Amino acid sequence: MKTTKQLVSVLNLLIIFVVISACSILLNEEQMVKDIIDERGYETTISERGVSFQLPLKEEWIPDEEGEILLNHVVIEMHSTTIVLEKVNKLGDEIIFEFGAKTHAIENPSRGELLHLYEKNDDLTYKSESGGWVYLDKNRENISDEISNGGAGQAPFENRFWFKLHENYTGLIKEGLIMEFSGFFLYNYEKLREGDDSSAPKGLSRSSPFAQLTAGLFSDYPEIG
Repeated sequence: MKTTKQLVSVLNLLIIFVVISACSILLNEEQMVKDIIDERGYETTISERGVSFQLPLKEEWIPDEEGEILLNHVVIEMHSTTIVLEKVNKLGDEIIFEFGAKTHAIENPSRGELLHLYEKNDDLTYKSESGGWVYLDKNRENISDEISNGGAGQAPFENRFWFKLHENYTGLIKEGLIMEFSGFFLYNYEKLREGDDSSAPKGLSRSSPFAQLTAGLFSDYPEIG
């Protein structure tokens, strides 16, 4: 009995350790991506705007009644980013498709590439790509004009986005409706050498009196509210 209790205690500790480790990796990944986009400690360029992917929609993803179906369906992996259809929610007469894009920057800390939905403006705010959603039939002909889109959106600064369709279009989904989204920025990044300072104005060294004076002003950028 004592051995069983000890084993349970060890297993509980292992579970706690795994959960804490996973949360730590996630937080580190999110902070690293934010630093890359904000160019804090990284030399960053956007090599392509409007990066897109397509997803043939499936009838079995749609709930029969009001509620949601958790899918976590991997749509595509590209540019060190995994795009996932996380869930489909039926709310009244609307069908809502919710996506997430998981970057893998933490696996490539020195240099690499990633996809993100936002770009930093010169005034330290953020903007998204002006692309959007296109609907194609099974022959990949654009039929967007035939569909009254119920809406679409993105989470502030996060790599999360969604779109919704009226349930009247379930028939089109059965016939092979394809969704195309083109709202990603492709980032290329390289970590700066120790001693470089990307948080101070460019052209100033860390030891510059002006850089020292203004360092605090550039330490945290505002996020979209």
